[in-house]
Amino acid sequence: MNVPGDREAKFRTGIFNAYARSIGIDELIISLYSKGISTRKMSEILESIFQNRHSRSSISRITEITIEGVKRFQNRPLDRRYIAIFLDALFFYLRRDTVDKEPIIFAMGIKESREYEILGFYISSKESHLSYSEVINDLYSRGVRELCS
Repeated sequence: MNVPGDREAKFRTGIFNAYARSIGIDELIISLYSKGISTRKMSEILESIFQNRHSRSSISRITEITIEGVKRFQNRPLDRRYIAIFLDALFFYLRRDTVDKEPIIFAMGIKESREYEILGFYISSKESHLSYSEVINDLYSRGVRELCS
């Protein structure tokens, strides 16, 4: 979406930053999608804000592209060796048939270069030794073989 020019630079809006030539419609759609808003409702919201029609199919394409990026991130090969790997779960409200609090397990590694790296995140139905075991098995299948001690 293009932003109109203003010769005297008096125009201000709360929708995007000053001097921006475009706004991140994709980021807005992903944010709405993550809140569980339907593509039909998103289309209505975007039209009311921007007076510009976005079809449900174009909104679906944007969310599909993002989901593909997340899958690439989750399946990327990892380094063989890390100084340490930390596993922890955060509980979020997730919408399935109903809205329930579910754990998302995060795996973070410290490389030998002392850099931190998010190795993955895993949605689980509950926090248990089995869910953590699945995370460890995934890290192993993606290339992690040893931890420095």
